[in-house]
Amino acid sequence: MICVDGSGDSSLVRRIAAAPHPQAADEARARVDEWLAEIADLPAGKTLTRLSAAHPRLEALMMGLADGSPFWKLNPSTVSATFSLTQEARSRQHAMKPR
Repeated sequence: MICVDGSGDSSLVRRIAAAPHPQAADEARARVDEWLAEIADLPAGKTLTRLSAAHPRLEALMMGLADGSPFWKLNPSTVSATFSLTQEARSRQHAMKPR
């Protein structure tokens, strides 16, 4: 789960074992950078930027997807909705743990 509260829980990011190799790495990098710039003001955008810098496999996965699919990127409203759902699920999971 991706976490932005500083707890460091990014186990999903750590589970990325491999990523596709882009055929056009420079173009893929430009697409990823452009998308991250589009969502930079969103909490999810900040998180993805931070995590991709810290986890090369996440960056490679995003580049592989950007290279291989014309429909790879989520629009900003979808990113926000997905991020909110992830945070809500994490909060519910945390609330259910015995203390």
